[in-house]
Amino acid sequence: MQSASAWLSLTGEAEIVRDPGRVRAMWSEAWRAWFPNGPDDPSIALLHVHPTQGEYWDERGVKGVRFLLRSARALLRRRRADRGVPREHGIVSHL
Repeated sequence: MQSASAWLSLTGEAEIVRDPGRVRAMWSEAWRAWFPNGPDDPSIALLHVHPTQGEYWDERGVKGVRFLLRSARALLRRRRADRGVPREHGIVSHL
């Protein structure tokens, strides 16, 4: 998941699921650009992810300004940027 200032990353194992009924239930007409034959297109498959770790970044508002300042400071010092305080970047393991 990604927006302009927030990101979510999941790590784990995934399996391919071929379930036409589920595809039809989840279908959005906007997807027709990639699947012109609609929800019954046999090339559509779903991924079922079994996550083992998740990471979330939230850089909205003041947090975003702090992030930019930390990044600029690291760039000028030719060092790796500080990841910030835990409330701005969370890691959850063994989901």
